[in-house]
Amino acid sequence: LAVGQVQDIGLIFLSQIAREVFDAAIAAGSTPHEALATVLVACAGATALTGVGVFVVGKLRLSCYVELLPLPVIGGYLGYIGYFCLAAGASLGTGLAIDGIQTWAQFFVLDAMLWGKLALSIAFALVLFFISKKIKHPAALPAVLLATPVIFYLGLLIAGIPLASARASNWIPHPEQHPTAGWQCFELYNGFHGIAWHVLPAQIVHVFLLFLVVAFGSVLDIAAIQVEQPKPLDSDAEMRMVGISNLVSGLGGGYTGSYIFSMTIFSQRQKVSSKMSGAIVCAGELLLFLLPIDILQFMPGFFIGGIMVLFGIEIMLDWLVYCRSKVSLREYFLVWFTLIVIMALGNLINGCAVAIGASACVFLFNYSQTPAFEIRQAPTSMLARPWAEMVALQAQRERKVCVHFHGYLFFGASLQISQRGLRLMQQLQATEVIMDFEQVVALDSTAAKAISTLVRSLQVQGMNIVFAAVGPQEKQMHRLLLQNGALPLEHEESTDNALGRIEVAADVGEALVRCEERLLRGSSTLATCSALKPLSSADDALGEIALMLGRFLAPLPHDQAREQEHEEEASPVDVEEQLLGIAKRMEERSFAPGEVIMAEGGACDEVGLLLEGSATKSRWGERRVAKATQMYSPGCMMGVLDFQVSTSHAEPISAGPEGCRMAVLSRAALEVLQREEPTQALLVHRAMLRNIALMTQVAASGDAIRNA
Repeated sequence: LAVGQVQDIGLIFLSQIAREVFDAAIAAGSTPHEALATVLVACAGATALTGVGVFVVGKLRLSCYVELLPLPVIGGYLGYIGYFCLAAGASLGTGLAIDGIQTWAQFFVLDAMLWGKLALSIAFALVLFFISKKIKHPAALPAVLLATPVIFYLGLLIAGIPLASARASNWIPHPEQHPTAGWQCFELYNGFHGIAWHVLPAQIVHVFLLFLVVAFGSVLDIAAIQVEQPKPLDSDAEMRMVGISNLVSGLGGGYTGSYIFSMTIFSQRQKVSSKMSGAIVCAGELLLFLLPIDILQFMPGFFIGGIMVLFGIEIMLDWLVYCRSKVSLREYFLVWFTLIVIMALGNLINGCAVAIGASACVFLFNYSQTPAFEIRQAPTSMLARPWAEMVALQAQRERKVCVHFHGYLFFGASLQISQRGLRLMQQLQATEVIMDFEQVVALDSTAAKAISTLVRSLQVQGMNIVFAAVGPQEKQMHRLLLQNGALPLEHEESTDNALGRIEVAADVGEALVRCEERLLRGSSTLATCSALKPLSSADDALGEIALMLGRFLAPLPHDQAREQEHEEEASPVDVEEQLLGIAKRMEERSFAPGEVIMAEGGACDEVGLLLEGSATKSRWGERRVAKATQMYSPGCMMGVLDFQVSTSHAEPISAGPEGCRMAVLSRAALEVLQREEPTQALLVHRAMLRNIALMTQVAASGDAIRNA
């Protein structure tokens, strides 16, 4: 349930329209009566057009942008509404005109009557506040509101104070000298005779500004009411209702309005949820419009003033005190800043605009303090490698670092990129650095320059840098990085061997493969782990399978010394013969490019050893697009984990773009080995166990992430 009324926010522009239209009509030769009729038509027409505009905003569902308004700005705006109600209450209760802060100086006088009126208004507001908070009976507050004027007049009667004296002291408003009914205002339109229609088009700019102000004010009112609502509001429907109301008001000679936040929240807090309440308010105001009498002339000033002070106290407490638990400390300061700016400027729209700008500045400051990147040490590619290469890469895993940039990289993040990033890199002592931009929304030139500074500093220290996911050359991110010196120019080659290389890769996977290849080329561990005695008695096919399988059984570097010590004590085992025996049990198969090797959901009855070509394990991503999760190169084992623990494959494995050739050991063949050649079966299980253990270690070693 919401209450809507004419609001003063639109009257500012309507007054400007009225003044200019009246002056233009008089200058055009209209009589004052005709000029007044022209003013009334202009104001009513402006209201109707504003209603149409607000309705269109709701129809086009543009009010969703209300959520872009910062909550501290809304809170400061509501705090100002609370102050406005408080000032209006003090004005009604004392008879003084209170506009700006300086007008409060009127109370700093020794006037017992003035202070008595103000104290009575505040006391009545506190009584209402106490009843609304402490007494839950729904009839308590209405009973007090009805009884207070009666008690006041009984007090005057008992004290023998005549009404004339009370009015003279401004305890009661003075009645109108010539009261008229509201409907008589239509006589001022002069029957639409003598309207200076030609002066109206000049007000189109003011009408547009009026529309903007009313639309913005309605958005604020809806946002404010939404905060107090347990259920979400349909902002677009509410805007359409405001638009229709203004259209009807304009066609009826009325002025712009919207929801009255104070009255709406007052009704909600009194648990008023019936539409009958709105019907009663509408009928009551229609009756007051038709009657030639102003009912407010019978209400004591402190009574109306106290009600307005109550509204002001409740709203200000909610949004200037109690809201502290709902917002951060910086946002709480923004709430007060919004209130102070609105009051200092004396203009709601300008004040809110300044507060939104301040909120944007605070956001930029906060965003600049959040980490712009994460550093992951010892990342690994999806490329499954032969045993010797995996061992060699594990020995050098700490030399790889991946810097994952994310979000919007702007000037506020430049310091943490160029300084903190360099400090962390120096601490990690890496030689291969990948800069991943996959999660970067955009970056500006300042951030690009900071990244260039970081890259050049790392390059001087001999680190190789690979950029990943920077996009095509025509895109802004690639262009800014290139023009600011972060990326190498085309065909640029460093002549200084002490400097690290700078490369560009399509994604992180490709970048990791490049780094790993570079590390393998300079690895001393690779040669040690790859060393096997040549197979003297075997054809080429069996020898190839045995050789690759034997690499999974080769002693680790730290095991070689121990094996040499116990070489004389150990029983001789002909490894070559055992490997050839296993190779004879394996079936060689060839697969065309893209052909499925192990189907998703298929039985896990085989384990494969890739001999030639490549293969890819993938899963279905969004929109049923296959996404690679593992790539295999010659010498790798495939399907080992599923073979050991699953009954069906969770992800399919397919041949690579050049096809592949592999050796397959079936579960049935392994069972035969376990019965007939247990030593060979033991070697197979040992090879699979080593493969699983190393893959697990590789996956776990890349989990270290450091925030900037």
